[in-house]
Parts: sequence; structure tokens; C-alpha cells
Amino acid sequence: LQRRLLAAHPKFTMMVEHDQGLPLIGTLGLQDAAWVADPSLDLDRHVHHIALPRPADDSELRRLVSDLASTPLAMDMPPWQIHLIERGGLDTALLVRMHHCIADGIALARVLLSLTDARPDGEEPPEPEPEPAADGLGLDALLHPRQLVRLAIDGARDVEVLARLTLARPDPHDGLKGELSGLRRVGWCDPIDLRAIKDLAHRHGATVNDVLLAAVAGALRTHLKRVGERAPRMRAIVPFNLRAPGEAPSEELGNRFGLVFLELPVAERGRRERLRKVKAGMDEIKRSPEGPVSYAVLQAMGAMPQRLQGEVVSLFTSKGSAVVTNVPGPRRARLLAGARVASLQIWAPASGSVGLSISIISYAGSVTVGLMTDPAIVSDPQRIADDVAAEVAAMQRLRPAADAWRAA
Repeated sequence: LQRRLLAAHPKFTMMVEHDQGLPLIGTLGLQDAAWVADPSLDLDRHVHHIALPRPADDSELRRLVSDLASTPLAMDMPPWQIHLIERGGLDTALLVRMHHCIADGIALARVLLSLTDARPDGEEPPEPEPEPAADGLGLDALLHPRQLVRLAIDGARDVEVLARLTLARPDPHDGLKGELSGLRRVGWCDPIDLRAIKDLAHRHGATVNDVLLAAVAGALRTHLKRVGERAPRMRAIVPFNLRAPGEAPSEELGNRFGLVFLELPVAERGRRERLRKVKAGMDEIKRSPEGPVSYAVLQAMGAMPQRLQGEVVSLFTSKGSAVVTNVPGPRRARLLAGARVASLQIWAPASGSVGLSISIISYAGSVTVGLMTDPAIVSDPQRIADDVAAEVAAMQRLRPAADAWRAA
């Protein structure tokens, strides 16, 4: 960590300092924030060891991770933590918590993977050629930034998109919306074979991302029926990478993502129709400048007084019921300090009135779906995570429509 994290990425040696001496304009504070070096940096304050007293299964690990995730990061030092969790003779878990102000998910994933090796000798084999966009996992592989920027140049279209982002009706306050407790619960599914998902996507003229989002919609529909709620109209807030394909995060890290809103067809009963509607929604997003426009809004929010920021965040998050994000991970298994990394899970944060995040990551030929929820909204995210995997398995039995064969 000293060599590969702190020395290689100085941002992790810095803390956020607020200038409390700035004046007030009306009731709005103009507290400025800046990154400053932590004068008392101590790696032992960030790295913690937890030894569970007996062989601890995944349910006990989920309880521990939920408790840790419910505790805010300390902001009087660099805002990150690592917990080494020994499970009484089972495998060892490494829980890494990092504040989003350091960087976005794509950048943080690259930072974490830089701690690992491909081979015991530390040598890195050449990266394979990227796969076609239709087989890609994440939105960053589907939405080329140069194309989005060209779309965003059209000022009239920008105004239309901005109006859609800000004036769209809020999601209904039932099922997956409501008063939040501030606590967190986590769950994750067993790894799903990525090749099987790619084959399914190909048969239906869709993408891997379309299949996974349709599975998420089906799992949320199952959850709502289980708790006796109707399946309402529902939007997902989907962040995606705005860097060019292959572009590495800058030395300063930071956030370079836009937001789009995707209608999740949770009210649709049929799996084939859910997949068709997700694909249609994603195709529309790819033709829209919504991402760059929302990025400009996020940039402007960063310059606003703190209280006004909260109001704009609330405006944005009222339009959706869940954050759904995906991160493409390494195609080969990695080693951390000589030990093989068996699996990866991620959990994205949620802001404002959103109490549910669904995070997808690929690793070594498989895909894992992780959920983080506020228990006031969803008390058992593990059941939804398992439902996502069950939906993917059930979709494997769908026969493709004739037009899907032509599209493929």
C-alpha cells in the first residue's frame, strides 16, 4: 500500500479542508474546499485487521460489511479505509472504502487493480484486443465520448435534454422510495458466467448490458410482488464513463462521469418484453447528448454553495429510484500480495432520496451483482441479488425472435 497506493497516487495522502472564513451571502455559505496534504499521515489509521472468531459464512460477512458501510468515513484525514477480514480458516476478505470525492468508479477500480499482479513474478502480459462494443459490459464501451460531444454541440438539443433532466416527474414514492434511515445493508450474488450472458445477448441482438439491466428489472419486479407492492413506473440513474476508450484517469484522479435516466420496465410481466424495452431505452440513450449535458450540470453543482448543492442533488435524485452502475474488470484472475483474488464485489453510493444502488462488475470470465440498500427501503438486499442471478438463468431459456436473429 505504501509503494503502490500512497507513492503512486498522492491523492490518497491528502484530506479535504474547508475554508470556514468565507462570508455568507444571505443564508448560503460559500465554504470553499481544497485538497491539502495530511500533516499526520499514518497508514495504520487507514488499515484495520478484523479476525472473526469462527468460520464465518457469507451471511456473517454481509452483516459485518453492512455495519462498516453504515459508518461514515472520517474527514479529518484522507477519506479511505481498508479492512482485512479473516474468516476463521475460510478465505480472507479485503473491504476497501473510498470516498467518491477522490475519484469515480472507473478510476478507483484502476487504482485498486494497480495493487495486484497478473503473475507471481509481477510481470504483466500484453492486454488482449478490446472486444466489439456489442459484447461490452459497461456503458463506457457503448457510448463513445466523441460522438456524445458532437451531439451535445447542438444547443437546441441541449436545452431539450436539460429540461428532460430537471423537469421530468419524480418517481412514485412507493415500493422503492420513502423516508431513509441512513443505515446500509449489502448483498451480492454468486458469480455468473459471462460467456453465457454474451451468448444470450447475441441471440437476441442485444448487449451484455441490456441483458443485465433486464435481469435487474425482473428481480426488482419479483421483490415488489414479494413485499406486496405494485410494480410502478421506475427510473434508474445510470452513471457512465466520459473518458475516451482506453484513456487512463488523470494523475489527479477526480470524477469524469455523466448521468442518464433509464426507464426500467418493472411493470412488464414478460422477460422477452423487458429485454426488448431495455434495449430500446439504451439505444435511445446512445443517440442522446444526455450524458455530456448532465456532466456539465454536475460540474456547475460543484461550484455552488453547499446548501444549494443539496437542493440540486435532491432535484436530480427525485427522478430515479435506484443507482445502477457497471464496471468492467480484468479478464484474467489477479494476485494480491501473492494470493489469488477469487472474486470481486463493488457497491456504488447513492445520494439524496435514493436508497438503493445496484453495481455490476466483471472479473475473470464472470459477473457479480452487488446491492447496497437503506433498510427502510429494502431490508434484505441479498434476496434481490439472488433474484438477478435467477433472472439471468431464466432468460437463457428464451427463444429469440426472428428480428433478433437478423439484428445479431
